[in-house]
Amino acid sequence: MSIQSRLNQYQALYRDERADGAPAGELVGLSRRMGELFAALHVGGSMADKVNQPGFDVVGVAGERISVKTVQGMAKGKDVPGFNLRMAHLVDRVIVVCLDPATAELSIIHDEAAADFLPRLNIGVRLEREYKGIMHEVDVVEGGFSHHGTTYQSLSEVARAITGGHWSGPRFFGLKGRSS
Repeated sequence: MSIQSRLNQYQALYRDERADGAPAGELVGLSRRMGELFAALHVGGSMADKVNQPGFDVVGVAGERISVKTVQGMAKGKDVPGFNLRMAHLVDRVIVVCLDPATAELSIIHDEAAADFLPRLNIGVRLEREYKGIMHEVDVVEGGFSHHGTTYQSLSEVARAITGGHWSGPRFFGLKGRSS
């Protein structure tokens, strides 16, 4: 089945589910897949060989690895979703697709090189965040992030150690995809 045929099929299913009363939030998996298919059409590429493989979802015609994020009802200029920074080295390009939950129509709201989209966290960079009156410094080191002598594999682990609760590390430290 062609990518366009599959996308048409998924959009029809999405509209049927919404007409039957399914909340858009319960159709996240379907929404993501629709966004990936739409992005593959946009670049003239193909779907990645494996579903849910680390890093990328679509392969461009020149072999570029493309990470696709699908958001529902997001207007241009708003914050775009964050990305797993540990997977940044696996991605060449980032595409954010907006799904209109009322119509199942899709549009591209961001399409740029990963290096331009993702925050740069080179070894030696220091991140700072004040939390409950205490300034926390985190250094980007080989193998992760150093905070108070402990090396963590992700910023989310550091944020959890600081707050005791679940946080998106990039969001906690003020790192997220730029808006256009």
